[in-house]
Amino acid sequence: MEIFTYITLTLILPLSIFYLVQIEISDLISSKVSNTPSNTTTATTIHRPLSTDWILLTLFKSVGFFFYLTFYLFSTAAIVYTIACIYTAKQTTYKKVMSVIPRVWKKVSSSLTGAASPSF
Repeated sequence: MEIFTYITLTLILPLSIFYLVQIEISDLISSKVSNTPSNTTTATTIHRPLSTDWILLTLFKSVGFFFYLTFYLFSTAAIVYTIACIYTAKQTTYKKVMSVIPRVWKKVSSSLTGAASPSF
């Protein structure tokens, strides 16, 4: 059970914190995009800040999605490998799990892509 505590503290907790922070920052940027001043006279003065904010929001969402997906795949790979070791009665340590993740997460990501592709 100690190994699950380490996995939770190093992978799942940062994933949860990152997700909550991403929601707050995204809401902040979204409210900035939706609160454009309506008293301007020309379309270019409205368009320039709006496009900059939209670009910032899109960039932030893309980078955030990449990091979220990476942490998600790492934590899933760590849990899957640990449970597989428990079922096969193989001794494992936290250090061993972290060294195996780079090899296992590719298989987990291909499984996730295969499972998610029919929904798009």
